[in-house]
Amino acid sequence: MVEGEGFEPSKAEPSDLQSDPFGHSGTPPQVMLFHLLAMVDVVFILLITLSSYLIHTTLATMYCFYISNQQN
Repeated sequence: MVEGEGFEPSKAEPSDLQSDPFGHSGTPPQVMLFHLLAMVDVVFILLITLSSYLIHTTLATMYCFYISNQQN
């Protein structure tokens, strides 16, 4: 008889919890921080664009209102 594994696979060794990845499949915190900052940057750009649009449309509306009142 040959020593070693038979028909059944060998039992897996339990891992120590300190070296296993935890949360987000082991993504390093630097990568998580980079993605968070990128999302914040996108939101900031969208807010700037929206506020700029609102300011321009408000000024255009006020100007049109002013012109129409000057003609009367």
